[in-house]
Amino acid sequence: MHEYWFRGDRNLSVSSHLTPDPEKRLIRMLENLNEQQRSADFRLFAGAIVSAVEMFALTPSCTGAEILLCAAILIVFTAMSPLMETEKRIKFLDVKESELPDDYIFDGYDIAKYSRSELVNFLDKYLGGGISATPYYEDMVSRISYSSRRLVRRQRLLLAMCIVIALAQVPACISFLF
Repeated sequence: MHEYWFRGDRNLSVSSHLTPDPEKRLIRMLENLNEQQRSADFRLFAGAIVSAVEMFALTPSCTGAEILLCAAILIVFTAMSPLMETEKRIKFLDVKESELPDDYIFDGYDIAKYSRSELVNFLDKYLGGGISATPYYEDMVSRISYSSRRLVRRQRLLLAMCIVIALAQVPACISFLF
């Protein structure tokens, strides 16, 4: 029983065995953001397919619905374009930096509120230190910040596409009724 409590490596500090490795947590955050982005991409593609199929199924007299469905497909192309991959902030799609959350982060929307340097400092404190001392961890935080911005942009464009598709149903329903 005494051997269980004895640590053979005496080079460890008191906090090094209490604080988990931040790399695992950072990798998990990045994986979660990438998984959410793949989900948003799938939903965008599904919306584009539904819009295209519905556009061909509509009668030629329903031009209002066709225009809205073309707009939905255009929103999908915009969301998938390389222009959305920029690291710079896009005025209408990114979260304002002034809306910083409290001391918690739940999803990509909360992470996107931070600038890269603010996120490094926040995660350094949140994960127990070690991030600002290692350039590798700072690079991971940069990737997390970049991924969260891309995710928020795509989610906002997904919302816009869903609204446009829903609005396209109104003229389509009216044309079927009359």
